Amino acid sequence: MISDVQRPNAETLDPSHRLYWKRDVQRLDAESFRDALLAVSGRLNENRHQGPPIKVTSQDPSLENLLNNRRAYESFPNRTVYLPVVRSHLYDLLTLLDFPNATTPVGERSQTTVPTQALLLFNSHFVMDMSGQISDRVVEHESETKERLIWLYHLLFARSVSDEEIGECVEFLKHCSSISSEDDCWKALCHSLVMSNEFTHVW
Repeated sequence: MISDVQRPNAETLDPSHRLYWKRDVQRLDAESFRDALLAVSGRLNENRHQGPPIKVTSQDPSLENLLNNRRAYESFPNRTVYLPVVRSHLYDLLTLLDFPNATTPVGERSQTTVPTQALLLFNSHFVMDMSGQISDRVVEHESETKERLIWLYHLLFARSVSDEEIGECVEFLKHCSSISSEDDCWKALCHSLVMSNEFTHVW
């Protein structure tokens, strides 16, 4: 079952999709989004974390403690399930993507769509760092722009890139090159793509 299936008869008979003739689009939860970013950047350590837990300050953290906590979270290469949860101050990336309240029992997660989520993805040091590493992988893998875009779309979306998308990406890179370096332009393109609905949702 897929989300983008085209069935005119079904659209007519069941426009509200009450009969579930296609898959509902679902946004990745906070942990899966972080893991996906690590995976496409090439940084994900898929092994079970067996060392000591990362050190974070949980008791009355100061501003400096919170900054150190964030650095610890963002440098941790293992899956998010192994991150410590500081109940008094959850990691911002998880909190804004609807990670459940750690101080109370939660039977079902809520799913919100608010402007601060887009602002977080746009300004997050972690997301920008991952975008830079994705860009490095693309540039190292291919030398021609079209081949890079083909490889990038397979990496991020597991599908072929369309001619229209190639044209849009080339135009983006061309416009960006007038104000930034080539490396920065590829990083910005990767950053834009990992913020897209296609990357942040399961279709």
